[in-house]
Amino acid sequence: MVTRADFIKATGREPQQDDLERCNCMEAGTWGHLCCGWDYTQMKPQFDIGPRKWNGAFPRNSVNQ
Repeated sequence: MVTRADFIKATGREPQQDDLERCNCMEAGTWGHLCCGWDYTQMKPQFDIGPRKWNGAFPRNSVNQ
């Protein structure tokens, strides 16, 4: 889990709005969440790097949980 301290260390700024939620998003890599998550290679939020490759899954919803 990416914490506020992790985020500040990696980006040099305080998280704003939903930054931490996006870094810790359980849907990262699914359609509509391609900029969510954390890149552990570069140690940066995915939205600072750019969209990740789509993993072929769609976000969970009431139909396909």
